[in-house]
Amino acid sequence: MSKPLFHSNRLLGGLFLLLVVSMPLLSASSFDLWVQDSLYRHGAWLLDRHDRLLKILFYDGVKGLYLLLVLGVFLAWLTSLFRNRLKPWRLRLAIVALTLVLGPLTVGAVKRYSDIPCPRQLERYEGKLPHITILQRLRGDAPVTGSQCYPAGHASGGFSLMALLFLFNSARARRRVVASALALGWITGAYKMAIGDHFFSHTWITMLWVSLLMLLIARVVCALRRQNLSQLLEKTGESVAQAG
Repeated sequence: MSKPLFHSNRLLGGLFLLLVVSMPLLSASSFDLWVQDSLYRHGAWLLDRHDRLLKILFYDGVKGLYLLLVLGVFLAWLTSLFRNRLKPWRLRLAIVALTLVLGPLTVGAVKRYSDIPCPRQLERYEGKLPHITILQRLRGDAPVTGSQCYPAGHASGGFSLMALLFLFNSARARRRVVASALALGWITGAYKMAIGDHFFSHTWITMLWVSLLMLLIARVVCALRRQNLSQLLEKTGESVAQAG
């Protein structure tokens, strides 16, 4: 039986290469500015950042549901330490829990030190700061601004939900999970772009990083437990039936 796509070295290498190549390419292009120009008209962003309903739907509400999900997965993992019926799912739950936590945490850590301004802070959009790309920051030829807008932290939660694929046995269900997580990540990312908080590249880089991190976590967790990921995913259902 062939390895699942998300367990292949080719996918890991492809994601890493795409991440490395995307940063300088997007920094050197004007695509980010072109997208934001289309979202900023007549001195205002497409969406009002102070609109309470939009904030509940695309920010506070999503964040609250995400925290509840993280808590639920963590409690399920703790329960698997003591209940035989959940024991076969222990490694899967560990992969999901670690991804849900480390995805946003690592993105947040990069944001804290990236010193990249948000679109709404730029002189181009009636702000006070110059446009600074990650390539300029890495070269060390950009002024210090104290900004924390790169990459996209809010969208990282949506993308981290891709890890839920490890809780499903069928390839069709896993594809649906990944598609839904990508959609949620881009919906929340688009909201932040439309209120002037992020460029397209911020969300794109977040998506690639979280995807790569998820696969690395799965590899490390299984390696530490001396468990083959492909076999784990194939045999969990059988083990659960035996435990019951």
